[in-house]
Amino acid sequence: MSAIGRMAEVGAHHLVVYDKALHPELFPVRSRRGLRVGTVEVEAWLMHGSHMVRATRLTGCVSELLSDAPGGVPMSGVISAAACAGEREFEHTCKASGMRYVCSMQCETLPSGLMRSTLRELEELAGETGAMTAAWTGGDGRACLSVLETARYGQEFHAHAYHVLTWQGVVIRTQTMVRPGA
Repeated sequence: MSAIGRMAEVGAHHLVVYDKALHPELFPVRSRRGLRVGTVEVEAWLMHGSHMVRATRLTGCVSELLSDAPGGVPMSGVISAAACAGEREFEHTCKASGMRYVCSMQCETLPSGLMRSTLRELEELAGETGAMTAAWTGGDGRACLSVLETARYGQEFHAHAYHVLTWQGVVIRTQTMVRPGA
C-alpha cells in the first residue's frame, strides 16, 4: 500500500513533500502568488481546504502540498507524506541546490465556539497581512476558510497556512521555511 493510501485511512487531509515541481493545472487554484527570495523562486497556490508551495533554486525543487484528495495527487517524486493528525515536523535539504526546507504542521479539533472565533481571527489576520484567502461552504453548510500568508525574511521564505474546516471541527496549520543553500 502506498504512503498516500495509508494516510487516507487515518484522516482526510495529508501533507506531501515532493522533490519536483507540481503544476497548477492539476489543482482548482483559487489564488496564486509568486516571489523571489535571493536565488530561490517561490510560488504559492491556495485552494479550498488545501495549498501548495513550490520553491526552485538552480536545478533543485521542493514542493509542499496539503490536500484532502489522496487519489488525486501525484505519486512520483514523493519525499515525505504524512496524515494531518496531531503535530508533525519535517526537514529536507535538496541535494542538487543545497536549498533547505522545514515544515511544521498541527491539526486541532475545536468546539464550535472556538471554531467561530478562530474563523473571525483568521479573517482579520488575512485583512491585516494581505494574505491569500479562499472561503467556501463546508459539507454541513457552515462557512470554511483557507488562508495562506507568504513573506520574505532576509534570505528566507516563510509561509503560514490555515485551513478552517468547520464541518469537521478541525483547524490545520502549517508553517514553512525555505532557505537557499551555499
